[in-house]
Amino acid sequence: MLTVSQLLQARPDYFENHEKIKNGKLVKSVGTASMYKQLRNSLANFVQTKFRKELSRYYFTDITQTCLLEYVVFLEKRGIENGNKAGLRQLLRMFRALVNHAADELHMYGANPAIFESAAEKMARG
Repeated sequence: MLTVSQLLQARPDYFENHEKIKNGKLVKSVGTASMYKQLRNSLANFVQTKFRKELSRYYFTDITQTCLLEYVVFLEKRGIENGNKAGLRQLLRMFRALVNHAADELHMYGANPAIFESAAEKMARG
């Protein structure tokens, strides 16, 4: 079973090498890869701060609705400290994409995209 960390290592590599056509040009998804790296760093910081463990020991079964809402508060506090929004919307949307990928494409045990309904307002444009 893959850990959250292992999947977060693989996703940027995929997008850095994934080519797509955009506006008639062949491009790589380096922006998406960069966001996955930011998510990995943010989650590693959160898991270490909140649970005192390494992200490499964090599984999709650990991502519960309560955990997600604690992560939202963690990001909001960080944003207040830094005088910004801490990339809250973008990080949550990327986190949801990761869990969706784990559930829908990899059929990972414990990956539950439904928990993100509790944070839908935080992910909405506004």
